[in-house]
Amino acid sequence: MKEQEINIHVSGDTKELVIRKGEAAVIREPELVQVTGAITAPREYLERKVGMLDGDRNVLYQPDYSTLYVDREKKQLALQLNEKSTLGDTIVGRLVESEELKLLQVNSDKRWSVQELKRMLKQVRFMFAD
Repeated sequence: MKEQEINIHVSGDTKELVIRKGEAAVIREPELVQVTGAITAPREYLERKVGMLDGDRNVLYQPDYSTLYVDREKKQLALQLNEKSTLGDTIVGRLVESEELKLLQVNSDKRWSVQELKRMLKQVRFMFAD
């Protein structure tokens, strides 16, 4: 193989120059992360990401550019990370009522008489094993 001399002049806003020789891996752009889960999803996501630090600087999570949105009507939290970036992650946590609570009609307008409540609790005593 012959050696060649190449002169490259870089100016302007160019910050990186990549020269490839032979077979090289395809450069892939990072993808947006959008996660939807239980109400604890934003906290659990952050617990994993905050530990990934670059020196004293956290490169994956920048609190100054992140926002937590609370929607009480939809019963959800939405954590938008790095809003200034085009690759800001969105983590949504939803509070979903369990079937057991629907059966017990907790947080509803239902009024129980003492006899009705007693009868109903006997029917679902398996939920209260302890």
